[in-house]
Amino acid sequence: MELQPRHFLIDPSGKWLLVANKDSDNIVALPREDSGMLGDPVAEVGCPSPTCLALW
Repeated sequence: MELQPRHFLIDPSGKWLLVANKDSDNIVALPREDSGMLGDPVAEVGCPSPTCLALW
């Protein structure tokens, strides 16, 4: 499956990157190292056609 990000955000701590993927209908959480490199996805949530991510 090819992921096609529609939107992403980095949480305020800078430790997580959240990505909303338009074609795979999911939101994925990836750990972010101090160097800025990304680790493997650690969580995935199904979400039909996610368009925007926002923190509340």
